[in-house]
Amino acid sequence: MEFLKKHYEKLALAIVSLMMIATALTLVNKLEFAGSEHPTVDRANAKPLGTNDLMQIEKVLKGPLLGTNDMAWIGAMLENPHIDKDLSAKPLDTNELMQVATLLKNPPAWRTNDGPRPFIPEPWNWNGKDLFPAGEKPRETVVITDPAEELDWWVASRTFPMKFMSVASEVGTNKVFAINLPGAGTRFVKIGDPPIRQSIYGTMEEFIVLRYEEKKAEWFDSKVGGKRIADVSELVLQRKSAGVVKEILLVIGRQVLESEPVARYQSTATGETSSDLKKISKFTYKGKAYELLRLDTNPPLLIFKDSQTRKEYRKIPRVVQQF
Repeated sequence: MEFLKKHYEKLALAIVSLMMIATALTLVNKLEFAGSEHPTVDRANAKPLGTNDLMQIEKVLKGPLLGTNDMAWIGAMLENPHIDKDLSAKPLDTNELMQVATLLKNPPAWRTNDGPRPFIPEPWNWNGKDLFPAGEKPRETVVITDPAEELDWWVASRTFPMKFMSVASEVGTNKVFAINLPGAGTRFVKIGDPPIRQSIYGTMEEFIVLRYEEKKAEWFDSKVGGKRIADVSELVLQRKSAGVVKEILLVIGRQVLESEPVARYQSTATGETSSDLKKISKFTYKGKAYELLRLDTNPPLLIFKDSQTRKEYRKIPRVVQQF
């Protein structure tokens, strides 16, 4: 006891020194283990990953960013995986292996604004080739083979006034009529005259007098206390515009607003733009003949058909004020 009382300080110092030496040896052993090379991998006998191996990789990926040792460990396991004895484990297919490789090559993208999660590009591109998840069919590029689907349509409503002003002269059955046309002013025509050609909204129009019918209207006017007679004679013009023939009924002394929708198309493939098209108009695009069946502005609707196959196309055109 006397020895311990005299030398306890030396004994305590010796014990602390031994502990420090043991700690130093332990650190040296760990450093040697971390710097040691990985065992040689037999690539020829490499086998696919099992379910448990995948779960380990997923656990690592969901954690913080991988360090050098973690990356080396995962790389070694990918090159030389082992198969668990669990019979339910299924090997990874090629696309799934590419998915894991993509995750390993892009560690900074694993963390996103909504928290840590793997970043998987869709579809995956590997050496210039697009890869898709197992069981999903690759997306097919849609190629337009029907020329009619290449056409974008516009429609505008055109309105212009017309007026049957009077019977200018009358010699027997040969009557001369005064009519007012847009852009042409007052014209004097009779039945059988050549067509009046007039450009309206950039489209050349033709007008011909077809027939005339003299009519009188009688009614009792209480203000004058007697009958009144009014001239309500009718003049029928034939209008030909953009290949469409239409009859217009004009009543003497009254103005008529002639209104109709007009359509144009533009090809998304060639940039070709059509002239004015109206209902029943026929047009040709890329060697195919089509006919415009219906044209409405409110609501907008356009229907045309292939003159050969009789296939109909329904389009919703863009409505504009003018072309």
